[in-house]
Amino acid sequence: MSWARLDDSMPTHAKILMAGPLAELLHYRAICYACRYETDGFIAKEVLPTLASDFAESFKWSRMDEPIHVTALRLVTSALWHEVAGGWMIHDFLDYNPSRRDKETERRRNRQRQEEFRTRRRNAVSNGVSNGHVTAPRPVPSPLNTKPRAFDDLNLEERKAKAREQLEEVNRRMGRSGAKS
Repeated sequence: MSWARLDDSMPTHAKILMAGPLAELLHYRAICYACRYETDGFIAKEVLPTLASDFAESFKWSRMDEPIHVTALRLVTSALWHEVAGGWMIHDFLDYNPSRRDKETERRRNRQRQEEFRTRRRNAVSNGVSNGHVTAPRPVPSPLNTKPRAFDDLNLEERKAKAREQLEEVNRRMGRSGAKS
């Protein structure tokens, strides 16, 4: 089982507010997908419909006339995703989550450690005590690499106002002037 690291202030971040609730859910699902399948934050265009397969039922109150690729565009416009050849990259994914290489290294170390323990146990003459933790502890959702955030100096109301302005710009670009988010 894999884990996805999410900042607990993410739902009120200006980028998330700008993208809207449907894009927010798609973003969370994409992060979970990338962790489970160890894609290092890459979301292939072919995977996108799978991530949103049940949105029609769940989001009857939202912009369901919006194709899922437009929702992905909202994530790109709000700088949560970056468009790349064949799909998208989740912004800062590897700052919060371990890479595929890191996971493989950790699994290899765990296999070696467990094999060494089993070998010692088979060859043991007397009862042993404890050999410490067998598996890594549950991960704590905090950034692996900390760096200053653009919105840290603004209060929540200023962030919401900035997100509304940015969303209006997105809607204007998409020809939806006056559309509600």
